[in-house]
Amino acid sequence: MIANSPSLADCDDTYAGYCLMFSDEVDATSLEFDFGWELSPKSVNKTGRFDYAQFSDKVTLCTVSTQTSGALGAFEAQRTTNACAE
Repeated sequence: MIANSPSLADCDDTYAGYCLMFSDEVDATSLEFDFGWELSPKSVNKTGRFDYAQFSDKVTLCTVSTQTSGALGAFEAQRTTNACAE
């Protein structure tokens, strides 16, 4: 499932209320080519309240969405986001 918008969680099918998108932070021109995925809630504070990201280091990063309750998430987690607490 890929998000229809590059920044908002607008997807046809959700996984447990979240939209999944290939990360736009990937640098395909680097010799250290990387991959990453981002998850954001389809409806903030209803299907979820966190935005997640994961890259090849397999560390799950997350941040609380800044979108208003009921709005689409905005894929806010990125490489500089803190790791999620266990």
